[in-house]
Amino acid sequence: MPYLKPNVPYEDNRTKEEVLEYAFSALKRNHDAFSSSSSSSLRGKSSSSLSFVEEERERLTDTGNNCVSSSSRNTNNATTLNHHHHHHNNNNHNNNNSNNNKANVVTLRTNDDEYYYTNGGDKQQQQFRQNDDSQEEGSRYWRIFATSDVHADMQANKDWVVRFCQNCSHPEPGTVLLVAGDVATDVQKVIDALKLFKMRYQEVFYCVGNHELWSPGRGEMGDSVDKFVVIMDAVTSIGVRCTPTVFTHQGVNELGMRQTKRILVVPMLSWYTETFKGGTRPFTQMEVHFDGACIWPPAIGDPKDKRNSHPATLDEFWRRLGKMSLESFLPKSLRVSNTTRNNNEDDVNAVDCGNEVAFLATFGHFVPLPDLFNGTPFIEKVVGSESLGEDILALRDECDCKSTPGSGRSSPAARFKKGRFDYNSTIKHIHVFGHSHLNVDVELDGSRWYQRAVGYPTDRGPMPPEMPRQIYPA
Repeated sequence: MPYLKPNVPYEDNRTKEEVLEYAFSALKRNHDAFSSSSSSSLRGKSSSSLSFVEEERERLTDTGNNCVSSSSRNTNNATTLNHHHHHHNNNNHNNNNSNNNKANVVTLRTNDDEYYYTNGGDKQQQQFRQNDDSQEEGSRYWRIFATSDVHADMQANKDWVVRFCQNCSHPEPGTVLLVAGDVATDVQKVIDALKLFKMRYQEVFYCVGNHELWSPGRGEMGDSVDKFVVIMDAVTSIGVRCTPTVFTHQGVNELGMRQTKRILVVPMLSWYTETFKGGTRPFTQMEVHFDGACIWPPAIGDPKDKRNSHPATLDEFWRRLGKMSLESFLPKSLRVSNTTRNNNEDDVNAVDCGNEVAFLATFGHFVPLPDLFNGTPFIEKVVGSESLGEDILALRDECDCKSTPGSGRSSPAARFKKGRFDYNSTIKHIHVFGHSHLNVDVELDGSRWYQRAVGYPTDRGPMPPEMPRQIYPA
């Protein structure tokens, strides 16, 4: 734990609500960056901007392709948040309640090779260029890939990210990457790794893990929530998404008729709880000091020990923050099926999101179900949250994305094949997670649960890191 320091005087009189509003304001800035008409320059980076990719390739070439260093034009990414430190402006959420926030909708249109970024009806057109021979089948619909636990602080992992992304001439159209936390501990290394992924994938989603929240306890990152805000603003500046988003493309239904497919991508924030799988037994030596490098405001952590990462209130805080994001940025009309939104063909600004959710992709860092962790029992108290699993399943049911035998949405054959995912079934929901560094790909209770972590070099031995794999379409 590189940031574990002796206790220093630490005063924080914020209430839980003030800390929550402070963290939410960073998520709102991320959401607004993709929906506000004033952010067209950022949108250009978040789409397949060839100039952005070429600039990154040139920067890598200049540094010898051996490492990813910070460039002068990005030195402020992780250090311009001093004005956020312990500033508690509650007006951000109060003046922009969930009724006034519009969903971010991204439509893939292949007939004219254009992206349309919309803010609930306010259409912005963004051209992207591609080679004539790149109009392949994969660019006709959204494809989702997933990875986690990149740990780019480690040289071997950082070198792999560079090799994996640096030779991409442009992001592949119609691709989405979900990064389920633990990219790095150092903020600049988080940014460098995500910028590289942006060179390969059209859209990149990200949520923090526990390693990102290790805090040195000084400067603008006085505690782990401050560091969260710093990271959110930094990744927003490079066009990485951290809030719920709707993706649509044209498809066909079971009758062969044209139909708009609506895909929801939803980050699920959480922490871990000691009752997840370890029951009431005492903490092991490995567990008791786990994430001792974090610093928590007394209002959401342990008032007597700011580096104690075990209080159940931490999981409650992060899950509540995630629910605020969901309710504010993804209206219920877009989450439920059999609902037509803006279905007026005469309205040129209307966004056709289809009348059902074709697929739901949720992702978060921590393990959501006890059955998904079969690792060492010495860390069972610091791996996941059953309440997170309940939140995920509740959202899935709300979107009507549970596959059950006989529903026509899954194979009539047994849904399990030796404990692995049955690729013959038609699953409408997948949850991507990380943290445990254990490969998981199973179908439980009508959902697919997935982890393919890059992990530590010692986890892999002589094997190369796991490349992000396509999870939709399966």
